[in-house]
Amino acid sequence: MTASLLETLRADLAEFDGNAVSFLSETAARYRSEPEFISACIALVGDDDPLIQRGASWIWRDHIKTSKALTEEELNLLLPALGKIKDWGAALHTLQAFDHYSGEALNADVFARFFAAYQNHKRPFLRAWAVNALCRLASHHPDFATVAKNALTAALEDPAASVRARARNISF
Repeated sequence: MTASLLETLRADLAEFDGNAVSFLSETAARYRSEPEFISACIALVGDDDPLIQRGASWIWRDHIKTSKALTEEELNLLLPALGKIKDWGAALHTLQAFDHYSGEALNADVFARFFAAYQNHKRPFLRAWAVNALCRLASHHPDFATVAKNALTAALEDPAASVRARARNISF
């Protein structure tokens, strides 16, 4: 990936206010034709600035929702960013992106630990999507089936209706 693309995208995302998805859509439209645009977004998910993390992860998740695919290359690029995510929105987007995981090879243990870190988060949507991601992982990696079933059982009893609703929609 070219340093100039990463720097330019980072500079643009530095203008993100944390809320305006129209800004993120417009930013994505400007860069979409760049071959390494998605790689740059994934790299910025691990940026030091939480709002850049949020903006980059939103663009990446939007790309995944549109393409309906989470690739092995994207997962490998995401690995170094996982431990750097500080922003709750970036964590949420990362968890939601995993809804399109289809079993590609990956370091499943690292992802399972990331998901587990959000299973008891104070924000209900993070809890809900963490369980969803763990169950998605377990559906392709049976070593995680027991942990996922236990998390799903706990989510079905969660005090937040949004967590219980997501849990009822999970099957693996």
